[in-house]
Amino acid sequence: MRPIYYILLIILSSTALVSCKLDKEEPIPGFIRIDTLQNDLNYSSQGTNRHNFTEAWVYIDGGLLGVYDLPALFPVLETGTRDVMIRPGIKRDGISASRVNHPHFENWEVVNTEIRIGDTLELVPQLQLRSGINVWFEDFEEAGMKFENAGTADTSLTPTTDSSMVYEGNGSGYAFLDGDNDRFAIFTKENFNFRYGTPVFLEFDYKIEGFLQISILVHTPGQPDVGKLALFVGPKYNDKNQLVWNKIYVNLSDEISSEPNASSFDIRIEGFPNFDQTNTSYLIDNVKVLYPN
Repeated sequence: MRPIYYILLIILSSTALVSCKLDKEEPIPGFIRIDTLQNDLNYSSQGTNRHNFTEAWVYIDGGLLGVYDLPALFPVLETGTRDVMIRPGIKRDGISASRVNHPHFENWEVVNTEIRIGDTLELVPQLQLRSGINVWFEDFEEAGMKFENAGTADTSLTPTTDSSMVYEGNGSGYAFLDGDNDRFAIFTKENFNFRYGTPVFLEFDYKIEGFLQISILVHTPGQPDVGKLALFVGPKYNDKNQLVWNKIYVNLSDEISSEPNASSFDIRIEGFPNFDQTNTSYLIDNVKVLYPN
């Protein structure tokens, strides 16, 4: 009888432990809702407020809670009085697997805010650039443009005011390629003095039927200029297979950091069709270069 007694004792003890675990209440979270992030920029000196922030990086009391696709509604176990910080997330080089927070924007914070159990805290972050961030931009609103067309290209990119083509404001940049003119190229003439080892981002809106090649031009004293490829950009389609506008953030930091002897840099954007295309159109707008002092 003794072995049976021990077996019954083990079964009863195990049942009691399971019962205790089942009876233990799970913590009830609060919730945070973020539908979108908003830019709060000075247009005259910093350009458009339109953006393509796709995620919110959320910190509670200084620790990373998570990275959430927008719009977002997510549970928070850290209830009570908390400090909440938000950073804007982008897809670096347009790659979904390369999600980073944008290094040139200030942290958006709410201090000593109450996250209540079972309630939803709705946040609308207003984002500003960090102090000391330079912004060069071309919005194609003026008759001329800050870009120069490369003389070696077949055709030019020029401002258009056709309302069916313009993305924002009164103008966008436009180029058309055909069998006789199958390449355009524009470049800055700024001699940017990017500081070695600091993040440099190029961003722009585009609606293109062909491809864009993004390069930096490296200026080194006593040597010919060198072009370094940064990225190829292709057309963007929606779920109905319609060509649409898209904004991309191109990280130029690696290419720049690989040239420690350079005195300055410029940026080149070149358009060309796919091998099976003849007539292709290219629209770009809101080109920005962001870099620290």
